[in-house]
Amino acid sequence: MLTPLLQFDWPRILFARSAAILLGLAAVLSVGGVIIGQTDFSLDALGPLEYKLLSIAGAASAIGFFALIAGMGYFWIKCDGSSRLGRTVWFVLLLAGIKYGSFVAYYAAVYLPAVIERSRNPYEERFTSERPRIGNGGSWLNRFRFTLAIGWGLLVVAVATYCLLPKGISDFLSPASWAFVVWPVTLVLATAFYAVFSIFWVGIRRPASSSQDSRRPQ
Repeated sequence: MLTPLLQFDWPRILFARSAAILLGLAAVLSVGGVIIGQTDFSLDALGPLEYKLLSIAGAASAIGFFALIAGMGYFWIKCDGSSRLGRTVWFVLLLAGIKYGSFVAYYAAVYLPAVIERSRNPYEERFTSERPRIGNGGSWLNRFRFTLAIGWGLLVVAVATYCLLPKGISDFLSPASWAFVVWPVTLVLATAFYAVFSIFWVGIRRPASSSQDSRRPQ
């Protein structure tokens, strides 16, 4: 089901004026969501109509928030033409400030100026149709992914064994019961790190250009 979606020319779509307008609406809704999230509402003090309006505003803000994350995230991975240092700084800011509207700032400071510049020079660059491959990285990243797969596989085996033989396994492993708390927590944190760094790896390897093919059409 996702294959036709992935084959769209997303870089060209993101630089379209209509996409900028829709993502601008998503940014406005995201600002509303940030305000709602940072405001201490007393739900008990709200009337039925106010509660309904707040619920609608919250749902609309959530839709805009996730739409903006998807659009700006893909733009950073595939289209951001700034330097690698600039992309690295923005990557950190986007992650650290997601709760406070960092993607709105990225929309206003990076994405929108890039769309305006592209509208003035529509043939300056051509986009590559290559889709980002999150899994491809350095050899250490591949080894890290393999280690994660082994860790999750062993955890599944351990849980399944415990479900089949709860008494015997609990007696055998009771001296190291702490490991069954540290183990899954470590796997979750390591998997989150791998996911974040893999995305960073894909976006940062591009040269300081919004495309890998900068030939002006004849």
